[in-house]
Amino acid sequence: MHKLSVLLLFAAMSAASSMEHNTALRVGMIPSAAGANERQLTSSASREERLPMPGLSIITELASTFTSTTQKAKLWLWLQMQTNPKDVFKSLNLKQLRNTGTKLEKSPELLDWLRYTMAYRKMLGSPKFYRDGEIYLRLLKVAPERDLATFFQALYKIPDLKVVGENLQTAQYKLWRSMGMNPSNVADALGITKLLESGKVMSDPRYIVYFGYTEVWLGKLPLK
Repeated sequence: MHKLSVLLLFAAMSAASSMEHNTALRVGMIPSAAGANERQLTSSASREERLPMPGLSIITELASTFTSTTQKAKLWLWLQMQTNPKDVFKSLNLKQLRNTGTKLEKSPELLDWLRYTMAYRKMLGSPKFYRDGEIYLRLLKVAPERDLATFFQALYKIPDLKVVGENLQTAQYKLWRSMGMNPSNVADALGITKLLESGKVMSDPRYIVYFGYTEVWLGKLPLK
């Protein structure tokens, strides 16, 4: 398996190196879709910029965080080609996670997709090329809000994805606030209304999310 991975990576590097000298790829901003939620989270302007191909050493450094051995060569090449994260999401068939019952934090492919997205933004020099709100909307295709809230809490325990988890939790709070949701609405969305009434919710990670949003709603916790 290791030998195969090395061969795949070598092939990807060779292909990418030959393209580097004479290719520039267009990277398009994702236009905002209809609906108040996505308009709130994504850029309203649809524009396109031409960006130079980054050096191989930069790509290799950014790709060093990928952990899925079977996907590493693909992710490396996609990064070199500046492939949009939404297309990588589709290629990895991550949407099927909704039907598997797998905990999101246990999926190496999903975690590497988040790492890929962070590397993609860093490579292009700005989070605007795939905003946190866009990541959140993409994740909604994988799991409902209550599961995403738990997933973001789990990301806090993964050192290189801790900040990602914090930022995605903020994106979730922003969406709820834009929809005018109060803490009671959020408790319903998280499925903890009865637990709140029983007083047994304190040990549930969803309570942390609920409490955090309550602080936001009361104006005690400003959002970035």
